[in-house]
Amino acid sequence: MIDRRYYRDPEEFFRSGRAFVNCEGDEDFDYLLKHVGEDALMCSSDFPHGDPSAEENYVTRWRERSDMPERIKEKILGKNAERFFHL
Repeated sequence: MIDRRYYRDPEEFFRSGRAFVNCEGDEDFDYLLKHVGEDALMCSSDFPHGDPSAEENYVTRWRERSDMPERIKEKILGKNAERFFHL
């Protein structure tokens, strides 16, 4: 039997800043934004390892999106990573 005293809503981990999610692709973005919030999303990199499935110009594509506030773009493309790495 699971002891529910220690149960936490999974969304709580993201909203508390203890977990982050890569949002490189568009297919899950709206869902992630709704459930984990703009403060837990960031673009990731496997640099210097190559990933043949990765989209080459995703940073440019994110910057050019007109359906997203600049505040969210800034968080995804850098501000959230700065918090994650304590920079």
